[in-house]
Amino acid sequence: MTHSKEDPNLTQKVYQAGQSDDRPWGRWKVVEAAPNFTLKTIEVNPGQRLSLQYHNHRSEHWVVVAGKGIVTIGGDTLRVDTGSHVNRSGFAGGSNS
Repeated sequence: MTHSKEDPNLTQKVYQAGQSDDRPWGRWKVVEAAPNFTLKTIEVNPGQRLSLQYHNHRSEHWVVVAGKGIVTIGGDTLRVDTGSHVNRSGFAGGSNS
């Protein structure tokens, strides 16, 4: 963990390329990392879902590269499939349908 340059009271997780983790819902892997961004692939197993999360100091851009699913952002639910792009900040979660 490192301290945020914008707010020294906040900490940021520092990732390295190649880092990965298997989770009950699937797995993630870091493709590339730098001080101001992290690029990950996230594989969600069929029928599984990511938990609804809130990030105050982070924005995300998701690209669906294969399959289809349902994304919740705030109170809105969107159906996504291969080629879909989702920009998010605040509350969001997703599932693989």
